[in-house]
Amino acid sequence: ISRKVINNVALIGPPGSGKGSYGKILADQLPATLISTSDVIRNIASRGTENEKIRAAIDSGSLLDDSMVSEALQSYLLSSSSSSSGKLNAASKITIFDGFPRTIDQVKIMEETWPSHLKINGVINLEVPRKVCEMKLQGRRRCKNCGKSVNIADVNHQVEEHFVLPPVLCNCSSPSYVIMREDDRCLDVMEKRLDLYYNLTTPILEHFETSGLLLPFAPFKGYLDMPRFEETVRDWLANTNCVAPSTL
Repeated sequence: ISRKVINNVALIGPPGSGKGSYGKILADQLPATLISTSDVIRNIASRGTENEKIRAAIDSGSLLDDSMVSEALQSYLLSSSSSSSGKLNAASKITIFDGFPRTIDQVKIMEETWPSHLKINGVINLEVPRKVCEMKLQGRRRCKNCGKSVNIADVNHQVEEHFVLPPVLCNCSSPSYVIMREDDRCLDVMEKRLDLYYNLTTPILEHFETSGLLLPFAPFKGYLDMPRFEETVRDWLANTNCVAPSTL
């Protein structure tokens, strides 16, 4: 019986789900190479005259179209995998993508144009209820004294069944918290961001679920659930004949 091998994994989660933080911790634990699409795009924008179309779009404040994002990411992966100074971790068998794919068209472009060894062949979906995400988005702050990013939201059983996410604060004796992002002040903007996320992401999840390549996970206790998250991902990878070495 042939078993599917998953080695390129997309980590997907709504704004406010903690996806970026979970991704960094998971990549350290497995270990895995973490690819941040936003970091790749910013890196391209900082280079001389290379990729003029992408730089022009970024400089003008325009959104990059799906083909530009896919092309930029594929170019980065190819150059990194062929260069000894690249960021791909040769010791890890797994690559985790944060921020790609964002649309079903990006999935189609990736599946049609990327070499097989780079194609995403598994998706982890962070199942965090919309109400929880809204609270976490509205609770984002930065301490002016120590510079630490914090979250003052207190999510508990009364807010959403099973989810217990207490505030994450700094250790300052007299903290001074300020809002990190201006769009967190506006409920309408936040709602539109979440609406856009769900509209764009639902077809992606359906696509990978149909292929049997979707792993749902609900981080009920936030960072305290990282051991359970790591174990769940390891079991999933092991069952597809691609397991990372244990760090225990």
